[in-house]
Amino acid sequence: MLVALARQNGLIMSEIAERTRSSNATLTRHVDTLVQQALVYREVVHDDRRQIAVYASRRGLALVSRLESELRAEEGPGQS
Repeated sequence: MLVALARQNGLIMSEIAERTRSSNATLTRHVDTLVQQALVYREVVHDDRRQIAVYASRRGLALVSRLESELRAEEGPGQS
């Protein structure tokens, strides 16, 4: 989920549920955990206050960037 938000920040909960094939209850628990870890934050969608958008925080984006760099380093040159 964090990688998806790093690639397209500001996804609504239903979009995340669809992309991750998660139930609403499971997704809510995961987002709650990421919010507690300061990796994501939620905001009400201005056009439709019934919807909640989830955004990766600076800390979350930095974590994704670091992990992607580590993966590239482990793959070595010429591998993708």
